[in-house]
Amino acid sequence: MGEELKFVPGKGLLDGEEVVAEFDVRVLTIYYFISQTGKRVKKAYDIEATTFDGEKLDVQRVSNLQNLSYFDLWPQIIDAGLDRKQKKGLLLRLQQTSRKAKIVKRLLIESNGFFVLEDEQHILTLGDVVLEDSKTDIEIVTPENIIRLRWKPHHNQMVFPISECAKDYLNVCPGVSEILFSGMLLAAAKPFFIEAGYNPAVCINVFGRTASYKTSLVKAMLYPQKQVDFIASLVNDRIPNTVRRIQECYGFPFVLEDYHPAESRDKNNHQINMIDAAVRCIENNKESAVVFVTSEYLGGAESLQGRTLQVEIEKSKVDLNILTELQRKSHLMSQIVYSFIAELFKNREAVVGDIRMEYESLLMNGERLRIDESGGYLQIVAKLYEKYECNSDIEFSSKLQEALITQKKRQQKNMMTLSLREDERYIKALYEAIHDESIYSYKDENNYEFTKTEITFRDRACILTKAALKYGLEKHLNMKVNMKKVASILDEEDLLKHDAGTYMTKYKERRVYCIYIDPLKALYECITGKR
Repeated sequence: MGEELKFVPGKGLLDGEEVVAEFDVRVLTIYYFISQTGKRVKKAYDIEATTFDGEKLDVQRVSNLQNLSYFDLWPQIIDAGLDRKQKKGLLLRLQQTSRKAKIVKRLLIESNGFFVLEDEQHILTLGDVVLEDSKTDIEIVTPENIIRLRWKPHHNQMVFPISECAKDYLNVCPGVSEILFSGMLLAAAKPFFIEAGYNPAVCINVFGRTASYKTSLVKAMLYPQKQVDFIASLVNDRIPNTVRRIQECYGFPFVLEDYHPAESRDKNNHQINMIDAAVRCIENNKESAVVFVTSEYLGGAESLQGRTLQVEIEKSKVDLNILTELQRKSHLMSQIVYSFIAELFKNREAVVGDIRMEYESLLMNGERLRIDESGGYLQIVAKLYEKYECNSDIEFSSKLQEALITQKKRQQKNMMTLSLREDERYIKALYEAIHDESIYSYKDENNYEFTKTEITFRDRACILTKAALKYGLEKHLNMKVNMKKVASILDEEDLLKHDAGTYMTKYKERRVYCIYIDPLKALYECITGKR
């Protein structure tokens, strides 16, 4: 058989003057598919067939050139019943053309994160964003489930000074937005922490009263393009699907929206179970999203609340002018995050060293709570942001630390309340609520108006309407309360002055709760003295 086979339309594939086959096959491209570890390489070939009349058939990709079924690859080839000599000739043709074929190396991306190739080249993929530390002839192949995680429009050069843009995000709700902004940066920077050897399993629960702009604030800081891909409903979505999406959204924030205690126990348990499943997912799977939860009330078991960073938002603290501007310029966050990640990638080795050093400094001084660890990761991100992006112009680190301290005190207070028995919890909350001027406006006994924000003291007793008592307890406990249960507990402790057959009494033509102050104080001191 000759050294070079050739194809002549109307004759077929020839070896000299002898016809080898009535069609031609030849290798066009050889692909080397490199796995994401850079250590496993697979080879594939693009081959083309040409029929007897010279028509070129579709290119087919095969993993090897042995035992090819030409009829299966190209049904247009009617008779593929080749004898041994013909098969040997076609194999020779493939080998000959492969020597001249174009060679293309492709990196197969299986998930977001860092990839290290054999030549120590680093590649970072976060959705449709790909960063490389040096130019290479390797093509990057990203599957649809990753490339669909697109960023909002971003540029290598910011139109506005980065520090000025960041200030708006930090100042839109002081005491809260610093934590949220840091959490968004952490979501994208998570691969650097994992490379340093840590898993920042951070879940931030943003809770507050209805219309406190908690969901609007979180959404204004999201940097992905299609927000719907990064948000799940706590009520309507299924737990397995949500957990899978959290894992797929590694390198991004994921929002569980909106926790409301439901009338149905099943619906309420479903919401709690979904939050619990999300927290366990990020704890056990390091390549997962940073999770944000928006809640009207705190809910869930003590162990669950102790594993999430609780952040309380107050409507009065939100600057609506800034929030409106951030919603209008929704691309700014993606620019800020992209610029930050690009700087970290340029200084990858130094960044990994900084993370390890800061972690040792912040988190390894004795036994720590889970919320301390979450806050520590956020502080590390703030320090990295100041060092590699904005210096200390925006005072990010100091503002964040102050916000974390304030929120931690509130969370520890809530956690202590959770650890009490139900009756102790209500009694403690009631005593603290009726002495909290931020909850009630106080009136003397001559006051004839009763609203849910007013409380009257008379003869060592406090007088509240049912709406006022419910309002004070729910605002203090950050949860729904059952008023029948509350009244029953107060009556069992002999704290109520009431008429026969009811837990209430009449005062100035209104049915009210009349609660004795001195025994309530004694019970409160007994409860708090245990702790």
